[in-house]
Amino acid sequence: GCGASERLAIFLAEESRNASSFWQPYLRMLPAEEELRSYHPAYRNAERLALPKNISKWDAWSYNLRRCHQSYKMLAGESATTYAEAYAALVHLYSRRFSGADLVPLLDIANTAPADEVNVRVSREVEAAFCYKA
Repeated sequence: GCGASERLAIFLAEESRNASSFWQPYLRMLPAEEELRSYHPAYRNAERLALPKNISKWDAWSYNLRRCHQSYKMLAGESATTYAEAYAALVHLYSRRFSGADLVPLLDIANTAPADEVNVRVSREVEAAFCYKA
């Protein structure tokens, strides 16, 4: 079956195609697949990015998405998003996950530097919420 992250990625891929989607302004500001390919480890080219293949979690994560997308495509038929669209959505989802909160548009603004340079942290002060501090 499909996990919550895989289902959400497919939903986001569908919303990215929907010009009247409530989420469209936020989704349009996310990096396009072409841009992700230039730097993101999920699109690694072992020679270009010099990453050992065995350190990537993306192979396992994409395996789950591949299985889920195949089932989805059988049900959705011609209207189904492509696997590439769903994969890009999964990359956006996993790279914008803040302590259990996914794709928080305002928080995405501060998600712009290498980890050792980021001065913003997420903490759980209340069980049902998270706090973003600079």
